[in-house]
Amino acid sequence: MKRILLFILLCTYNIVISQNNVSKIDSLLHHAINIENESPLKSQLEAIKVISLAKELDYINGVILAEIFLSESYTRSKDNKLALYYATQADKIITNSEPYLKSKALRLRGISLARLGFYKDASRLLKESIVYAKKIKDENDKNRSLGFIYANIAMNHEENEIDEASIGYYYRKSYLFFENIDEDNPHKSRCMAFANVILGSFYLKKHELGKAELYLKSAVRLSKELKLDFITIEAVSGLGSLSFYGRNYEDAKKYFQEALLLAKKNSRIFYINDLYYNLSRTYNVLNIQDSTKYYRYKYITLNDSLTKLHKDAIYTSLRIFLEEKDEKMITNVEVIITLLSLLLIIIIITFVYIKKYRKILVNVKKESNEVDNQLKRKIELIEKLTSKKINEEVEGTDLKHLVIEGSPLFFAKFKEMHPEYIDKIIKITPTIVSSELRFCALLKLGFSTNEIAIYTKSTIRAVQSKRYRLRKKLNVPPEVDLYDWLTNI
Repeated sequence: MKRILLFILLCTYNIVISQNNVSKIDSLLHHAINIENESPLKSQLEAIKVISLAKELDYINGVILAEIFLSESYTRSKDNKLALYYATQADKIITNSEPYLKSKALRLRGISLARLGFYKDASRLLKESIVYAKKIKDENDKNRSLGFIYANIAMNHEENEIDEASIGYYYRKSYLFFENIDEDNPHKSRCMAFANVILGSFYLKKHELGKAELYLKSAVRLSKELKLDFITIEAVSGLGSLSFYGRNYEDAKKYFQEALLLAKKNSRIFYINDLYYNLSRTYNVLNIQDSTKYYRYKYITLNDSLTKLHKDAIYTSLRIFLEEKDEKMITNVEVIITLLSLLLIIIIITFVYIKKYRKILVNVKKESNEVDNQLKRKIELIEKLTSKKINEEVEGTDLKHLVIEGSPLFFAKFKEMHPEYIDKIIKITPTIVSSELRFCALLKLGFSTNEIAIYTKSTIRAVQSKRYRLRKKLNVPPEVDLYDWLTNI
């Protein structure tokens, strides 16, 4: 009897200790979430600690919630590699019976893939997340989830240069879902801050400045009240661009500087890069050359580092994709083997089933080889592009200087150094004109849309339109990146 009582006491003690540890983990995650706006890095480190502690206790829900939060946090910081990693890890262990979490994990994966250029895969995941979001029982949670999903679909369409009408449709649909959240819901104001900044940015790109100003100012007000620094940065930066387009350059400078201070305070490096570019452009118009050169140098230096990070993120996302396919393939093989084993126990082994079994194994091996070959081809392509870029950097330095200086000798020098390249493009499209060939040369040398706009004294929108017309004229498929196509011909 005493042994039984002792056993019961020990079990009760272990349960109490376990529950106490779970409460501590929940408290630590809650603290990490609360301090994210003021200290993103410290918040992320605490969430990583939560994952470690939760795994030790086999507290699966704690692991999932921490990984989801980390993915959201890195998404806000525009660190797409880590955002994709944690969303993928969470998605692996979330069951289909948890539609809210499943929808969020799929959406976060979709956001990261869209930003990295995997538009089709992003679109597939975002559509899948809608299916789970519609299963959410709580109406406020459902509206919030669908609001974010449709906003992300609009962003994916925008990045992929899909027609403007569908982009506006999804942004407005997102806004309506956020508006349908109950006024007393604690997430309402945060969602409306996000809805206002994305809709304001959309109208800003369309140069509908009155509508843009209305939504952006509303976003600034809400985000400052809630201390949502990443939304404040985007909204204030948007007001800077709005002032720039309205030729109020002093106001533009003040807005950009305000956003830059906040971005630096919270180490939002991707926002810092954009703001360096906008400040260099503003000071150039104001004819303050020292500041123009300073911010242009800061932009170019940081942009080079971010370009390397972006390439690394693309390679990592490709590896995660292939690992996920391998895991699914292994799971399928295990299921097949189990089923066949059961059939072999129930039914006498026959030649028909042996033949079928061998055929399945051959197909699995073939698929595995195809995945391996795909990975090898992607790695070889990355190495080829990297090697090619290194070889071209030496001879391209002088050409880039000619572009930066606005020299009329640039294109003649380019044709002299790359005669076969120009001939190939003319052979593909005989009707191409000289200005379009010059634009091809700028893309081949690696100039971004922003840089081309600076050095050719054009607007970003004009450069984007020229890219679109060139893609259409050269008949480049929509799923192929124009820069890669021009680099590889």
